[in-house]
Amino acid sequence: MKSKSKVKTVVRPPRTVIYSRISSDKQSLDSQLHTVTKRFPDAEVATETCAGNKSRPVLKALVKELCRGDTLVVFRLDRLGRKLHDVIGIIEDLEKKGVILISVSEGVDYGTMMGRMVTQILVSVAEMERAMLSERIRAGMAAAKAQGRMVSPHLKRTKKMDKTILAMHARGHTVREIGAKVGISHNAVWQFLKRQERPLPN
Repeated sequence: MKSKSKVKTVVRPPRTVIYSRISSDKQSLDSQLHTVTKRFPDAEVATETCAGNKSRPVLKALVKELCRGDTLVVFRLDRLGRKLHDVIGIIEDLEKKGVILISVSEGVDYGTMMGRMVTQILVSVAEMERAMLSERIRAGMAAAKAQGRMVSPHLKRTKKMDKTILAMHARGHTVREIGAKVGISHNAVWQFLKRQERPLPN
């Protein structure tokens, strides 16, 4: 009687994957990856370019293929999505599969109970800040229009404005957020940062 052959199960070592996203091809991943890869120098890197409110095929594929014991690392939680329910949905999917999520900027390890609580708070605050920023931008444009003026990309910057731009950029703010803060167009901010030969945030 022939003995049945046993099928060997190949167990692969845990993977650590860095997911990085930018909104357009005019922006650079350098600022995100430089920070994250310093902490995880041996990690795989997965990148994609898409607007914040668009689907993320690379991220979806990662969430699907990662297994228990793997780790997904992001620069900030908003890399996963712009809406709270979208981000929480991804986090829950990863948790069900036993995949650890780490957000470097917020210092959150979703593999802990405290991390899960802090993550939900941070995502809620980020969503609120985006809504408030959009409202401020709309209000500012409406006020400028009512006064017969519009924000000019050629508005002369001051040293104080330049310092604010560089400081906000160093903290990871987007060019739109910086432009809204200092009162110039996001394109003017982008051009200024480009001349500084600094990696642009998305």
